[in-house]
Amino acid sequence: MTLQRDNPLPVGRYWVSVIGPVPGSGAKDKRKVAEEWFSDRPQVQIITVESHEHVFDDPAWDWYLFEVQSRPLPDWPSAELGFVNRAGPEIKSSQDTVSRPDVPQLSDSVPLPDVVNPTATLDPNRPKTAGGGGLIWALLAWAAYEYFQPKARS
Repeated sequence: MTLQRDNPLPVGRYWVSVIGPVPGSGAKDKRKVAEEWFSDRPQVQIITVESHEHVFDDPAWDWYLFEVQSRPLPDWPSAELGFVNRAGPEIKSSQDTVSRPDVPQLSDSVPLPDVVNPTATLDPNRPKTAGGGGLIWALLAWAAYEYFQPKARS
């Protein structure tokens, strides 16, 4: 993601997150500044607007995906709203602009090891057999029971 620092904005596709005030702070609502800038601008097409409500301590915020189709254009209010980001064709929602780690997916093609049967293999073609894992747990339970039994005093 690349910030667009030129002002007025060149022809192109952009996205921006505009954060509202923290409830009760009395600060100016920057979302109103963005709405005013976008209103009555035939050379700017808003592609998508997402409004996210106030949650716990996080203020409400709006996410805009828009395209500047021609110039001249009034300056973007970067002093109040910050710089916009260039948006490629892959950007379609605010989720496309968030960095997050890949979540590994479990599938049948990669079987998990059998933790009960220590002799199990990862060979998916090997037939499943009853392992000795249950016997090991039974022996451990019996040993713990014997260990914690009160000893007879002589």
